Amino acid sequence: MIVFDLDDTLYKEFEYVDSGIQSVAREAEEIGVMSAKDAYDLIKTSPDTASGFDRLAAIALNKDTGKMLDIQRILAVYRYHLPQITLPESHRKLLVKLKNDGVNLGLITDGRSASQRLKIKALGLDLVIPEENILISSEVGADKHWPNACEEMMRRNPGEKNYAYIGDNPQKDFLWPNKLGWTTIMLRDTYHVNIYPQNLTDLDTDSPYHARHTVDHLPEILTILNPSDY
Repeated sequence: MIVFDLDDTLYKEFEYVDSGIQSVAREAEEIGVMSAKDAYDLIKTSPDTASGFDRLAAIALNKDTGKMLDIQRILAVYRYHLPQITLPESHRKLLVKLKNDGVNLGLITDGRSASQRLKIKALGLDLVIPEENILISSEVGADKHWPNACEEMMRRNPGEKNYAYIGDNPQKDFLWPNKLGWTTIMLRDTYHVNIYPQNLTDLDTDSPYHARHTVDHLPEILTILNPSDY
């Protein structure tokens, strides 16, 4: 069985962040706080997205009562928008090939259920990964620092002899797959655009947090994994 991480593995998470900011900016324009362009620029020129949202909320509070856009509403728009994100064609072809080769596919991701499922739908991952093999931290009761999701995946797929996990974050993605005897592969952040830097120098090379293999491009996992074994 081959299991994938979602954010910064199957797609680049900065695309999701930008999509959310655009949705918030459009909301600001619809409410009458400022134009979508000005709201977008305000957030993007802030030190980070969170402070940008705070700045926008502060400006909105100075408007008429009917035009208020508080931080709770901003966060709701961001978290529950249908994201404009794309699955790279090479990634789509890889998933389709694996599925057609009879590989049992899975997904383990941290995050809020609603937000992650909207991403999964937008990327079309629900068309290639069985619903029972899609595990989200908020739905299994713990994030990847704990074994819950990996153990649940194994419980749901007791007939599988070999498991592999492909992710990007050495701070949490590979610890439990390594401990449980899975093959682990890290997709290297070649262009340094991931939301969470990989910081490999922070960990000993023999650390259980390290993936046992690395690739620069996702399709290269086929140089490590033989689909017939999974």
